[in-house]
This record gives sequence, structure tokens and C-alpha cells, in this order.
Amino acid sequence: MKKTVNINVSGIIFHIDEDAYIKLNAYLESLKKHFHSVEGSNDIIDDIEARIAELLQEKLGQTKQVITIQDVNEVIVVMGQPSQFVEDPTEEAAPDKYAMGGGKRFYRDPDNKIIAGVCGGIGAYLHWDPVIIRILFIISLFAGGFGAILYLILWIVIPEASTTTEKLEMRGEKVNISNIEKTIQEEVNSLKDQLRNLTQSTKQNLRGGGSSPSIAEKIVKGLVAVLGVFGRILLIIIGIVLVLIGISFLIAFLAVIFGWGGPLLVDSDVLIMSFPSYLNLILGCSFNPFFIQAALLILLGIPISLILYSGIKLIFRFEGIRYFGITLFNIWLIGLVIGVFYSFKIYNLVKADATDQQRIEISQPVSDTIHLSYSDWGPLDDLSLDAYEVFDNITLYTDQEQNFYLMPSIRVETSKGDQVEVIRRSFARGKSVSEAKTRLSMIQYNLLQKGDSIFLDHVGTFPQDDCWRGQKIMVTVKVPEGMYVALSKGEWRIENDYSYYSRILDNTKLYRMSGSGLEEAR
Repeated sequence: MKKTVNINVSGIIFHIDEDAYIKLNAYLESLKKHFHSVEGSNDIIDDIEARIAELLQEKLGQTKQVITIQDVNEVIVVMGQPSQFVEDPTEEAAPDKYAMGGGKRFYRDPDNKIIAGVCGGIGAYLHWDPVIIRILFIISLFAGGFGAILYLILWIVIPEASTTTEKLEMRGEKVNISNIEKTIQEEVNSLKDQLRNLTQSTKQNLRGGGSSPSIAEKIVKGLVAVLGVFGRILLIIIGIVLVLIGISFLIAFLAVIFGWGGPLLVDSDVLIMSFPSYLNLILGCSFNPFFIQAALLILLGIPISLILYSGIKLIFRFEGIRYFGITLFNIWLIGLVIGVFYSFKIYNLVKADATDQQRIEISQPVSDTIHLSYSDWGPLDDLSLDAYEVFDNITLYTDQEQNFYLMPSIRVETSKGDQVEVIRRSFARGKSVSEAKTRLSMIQYNLLQKGDSIFLDHVGTFPQDDCWRGQKIMVTVKVPEGMYVALSKGEWRIENDYSYYSRILDNTKLYRMSGSGLEEAR
């Protein structure tokens, strides 16, 4: 049994074996001794400890809670010994299996930024000059504004490299003692140069050696200040617009996905079915439609949320939640995988189709007029109150028990012969052609002839325990030229001038069939 102690490394508490603690403590003391006379030593030690804390955290897991001497040795191998850099600062450390800093990570570069450091981060990642990236973004502004949208998305999604470790990872450099020291020294030297230039400029002005700014310079500085104020106001206005757009889209999107508004009434007659009802109609008997709703919620809800988030950032000018964008992007990828999976699953359910066409034998009318009427509704009188437009001019009726019925499409067109013809076509889809044909056989639709009158069912039916798979019914009545057609109350599709249009009649109306279609009889 080994004795363990608790230590604090860069603000993180670790449980560590006593021998490992002695080794780690000695290592940290040697680092402090090595860097005590180096400018920026405190920052160097802080960043080294932060990196050591990251490496130690990677050693822990659900089955391991204590740092061992082996873990400490592996961390020291990654970070390197101070003596290595004293003896031969130009020699690179030999690669080892525990090296963690060789891979690049995508960050925004705060030290090379004009707006948010996106171009600087891309340049560091690709080893390109950021000026080239900026020129490409400017060119893309003239391609429908795509560059601005992409820049905004990258600004939200990509975190900023705020620590020395992240800056090294951004450039693809190993996060060890040598590189941490070099990065800190570069930052210190850059700061010293800025202070030196500021000091020299101040001394020259105090001694009168520097010329006072000209009127033109003052005007330019004034214009820059005014433009800066207008720029901040413009960003706030853009932020407010984004917030309003985000809230509007989010409310509308959630209302559609979850059907909060119910069905949508069109022309005070036909309803557009709510999205959850539509999913249940098509998929309810195969799998839970909730997974489709969840995928859409992720795929579309996250971009809308990011619009809202961007607007809030522009208004209140805060840096943002760290890793918020990249986390949402990873969740969005999960939603994309779910959406693609269920898209293929839905496609497999309806990939095959079948059509059945029957020519109905009828007795030719004795008079010169054929009467077309819909059968009495009978027990289905309430269906007209619940007509749902699905798509492609397909309408379904439903009753109070949520049973669905097919509304047929009735067409009246010119016959090429001298006899009245009635043709019924049925359509259905399924996983296979045989399944689609089975669904066709289960569609029930009737028509009846009495003398010169043909009575057509208002609705067709299909098994209520089955999902709707594109079943539809179309009845075509072909009438010879010169014959009269009496259409009763209801909706009819009439051929005229070789095209079709829908006509809803409130009472019986008489037409005459011409060469180009039905014409109202005088």
C-alpha cells in the first residue's frame, strides 16, 4: 500500500502517490531554478504548470484516480528537462510515444487579428500568409455575401487561442518547455518593443522634437474616431436584427416541429396537416416519428440558435462562452448523422411504386346527356370539415376517430371515340413492388351506374392500421364530343383548351363537350 497526497497544480487538485509527488515536486523546483533569472519567468512557469495539469488529467479515468510515478515520468518525457535546452538549445528532442503536441488544432489567432482573428487562425493552421486569406474573404463578399456568412460562422464556432498551450497547438508545435519559453519570450519582447516605441515617441513630444500633428492628420484621426463610433452602432443594430430574426425563426420553427399551431387553414376549406400529424400518418406504423423531430430540431434549431447567440454577442460585446460554438457544431454533426440515417430509412419504406388501371364497363347513355354525381356521404357527413392537403394535389379526409380516407381526383375530358369511357387508376408505394401492389389491392373505391347517371364515391378507403404510403385514386370520365355533361355539387377537374383546372360547384351545372374540352352550355 502506497501513501498518497493531494496537490494543487494550476488550480486543479490531484491525488498522487508519495514517490510520484517527490519526483514531480523536484522537477517543478528545477524548472523554477532554471527560469528564475529569465524575463517573464512567472508566466513561463504558470504555462508549464497548466500544461502539466492537462497531461496529468489525461492519465486519469473512471478506473484510475491516483497519479503514479510512471505517469509523472511520462509527463517529464513530454515536457523535457531544463538541462536539455542548456546543453544544446538547437538540438530537437527525440520523438517519443508520449508526445502530445504534434497535432494541430484550429483556433482564432488573437495576436494577428483585424476583426476576430479567423483569418490569422486559418493562416497559422495552413501555414499561409493571413493576408491571402483576408483577400479571399474580401473577394467572396462579391459572391452573394457567402464570405461574410462563413466568417460569422467560423467566428462563433472556432475558439480563440488565449493560452500559450493553445497558441502552440494552433501552429502545430509541441507543447514542451522549450516552445513555451520561446513563445513567452516572443510575447515579452513584443511588449517591450511597443513600450520602447511609446516611450521614445513621448520623449520626443516632451522635448519638442516631434512635430505637432497637421490639420490633415487631425481631420483623419477625427474621421477614424467618428467611423469607429458609427461602426459600433452599426454592429449593435446588426445584433438587434439578428436577435429579432433568431427569435422569430426559433418560435416559428418550434411551432411547426411540435405542431403548436395545429393544422393550417387554407381558403376556409382545406387544412394543411400539422407536421407531427403528417409524420404520424406516414411513419407512425413503422417507427416513432419523434426521432425525425429530434434530428430536425438539431439540424435547424442549432443554426437558428447561433444566429440568436451572434446577435447577443454583437449587442453586449462579450467574448462568448468558450467552446460553445464547437460544442454545438459537434451536436449538429450528431443530428446530421441521425437525419441521414432516417432519411435512408424513409426512402426504403417508399422506394417502390405500383399503379393499377381498370377500365370500368358501363352502359352507354340513352340520351345525349351523361349525369355525374357524388354518392351520398352517409355516415361520413363530417369529413368535409377535416380535409387535409398533403402534397401534389392529394387530399385526405379524417373523421373524429382520426381515421383517414382518400379523396379521389375526378377528371372529365374529351374522348377520342364515340363512347363514354370510365377509367380508374390507383397508386401506392412500398418497400418493394409486391408490397406496393398489396396496398393497391386493399384500396376500396366504388362507382355505380343508374341509367344515364354515374354515381362516384366521395372517398376511398385503405386499412386504418396501415400507414399512408402515397395511396391515391384518379377517375377519368371520357365523353364524346357533342355530348352534354351534367356535373352535380362537388369538386371536379375539367379539361378545357387542352389543360385542366379545378372547379367546385355548389349545384348541378350543364356543360357541353367540345374538341378542346368542356364548355358551359347555353
